[in-house]
Amino acid sequence: MAREEIRRWIEEHTEEMLADLRLLLQCESVKSEPLPLAPFGKGVRQAFDRMLEFGERYGFRTRDYDGYALHLELGEGEEIVGVLSHVDVVPPGNGWSVPPFEGVVQDGYVYARGAQDDKGPTIAVLYAARALRELGLPLRKRIRLIVGGDEESGWDCMRHYFQHEPERPCCGFTPDGDWPLIYAEKGIVNLYLQKDVECPDALPRVEWARGGERANMVPDRAEAFLRATEEQVGAIQDALAGLEDLVTTAEPGGVLVTARGRSAHGSSPQEGVNAVARLLNALERLQLPDEPLWLGTMRLWANSLDGGALGIAHSDEVSGATTTNLGVFRYEGGRAQCTVNVRYPVTWSLDSLLSQLRAAIEPHGFS
Repeated sequence: MAREEIRRWIEEHTEEMLADLRLLLQCESVKSEPLPLAPFGKGVRQAFDRMLEFGERYGFRTRDYDGYALHLELGEGEEIVGVLSHVDVVPPGNGWSVPPFEGVVQDGYVYARGAQDDKGPTIAVLYAARALRELGLPLRKRIRLIVGGDEESGWDCMRHYFQHEPERPCCGFTPDGDWPLIYAEKGIVNLYLQKDVECPDALPRVEWARGGERANMVPDRAEAFLRATEEQVGAIQDALAGLEDLVTTAEPGGVLVTARGRSAHGSSPQEGVNAVARLLNALERLQLPDEPLWLGTMRLWANSLDGGALGIAHSDEVSGATTTNLGVFRYEGGRAQCTVNVRYPVTWSLDSLLSQLRAAIEPHGFS
């Protein structure tokens, strides 16, 4: 009987749930400059306020933890079942066919940044708990929806929450993954690698280069400006002509090279096309003086998805193989730097990983 009641309730509230989801998706909750009571920026604060509004409207007890996290709670009892989710999102990137912060409904799907990760699941859990409350179904434990605002960056949200909230869930789950169940998660570390080099005098040379916004996103755009003579500009454009998703533009003093890729989550870099790798592969054709200084090494790292080029390829039966994503890349003023997002097997220690990493990068002058 309860199952039929729940199914009927869901059918009756589907349109309302979709409307609430779209309101949440319209919050541009990308981490930005901190503000009072908004340590992760205006957009995350807006999403938090939206969730608090939903919670109060639907009869939950609510609490805001200084703009770092919040919880919505219902039921009675000493023990708590925790459901952990988040409303922050990674930057939308390029190439969208619909506005990324609108919540467009097409062919039975909702399209927006965060629709799957993790605003859609957050609203689904909110409505599941609301259904239990409004149908008066008995609960032996409290249900607490714990919502963070920094999952995509540094997890400062949960650190602050559990430092300031004395009660702990006795059990819980997170609606932020694949069905039916994830039983383990690889270790995650962002590697910040850099090298200072003497800028070559010879032309053509790389004046500056950049690509990527976040370590855990496959870059979908990268560009470099090559200082060159007028004669060299034409030769560069000829050498790079016809390369896939690569554009060269003559500018005063040189040529701008722009590469396009396809974004994907940093945990599955094989599903995207790394624009930094595409850019550096193109520059290799030019035999620039930067090649032996930093460009060649970074090109290998950008193309390596299993950590092999960084000396950290590893795998186990429990969680599979290491994955690496060079997500952020910068070169300017004689400093080459990048950030590599690494997901390493659960049976491997971070100390072992870092030891092998240092052995691989230090001979090339990187730290």
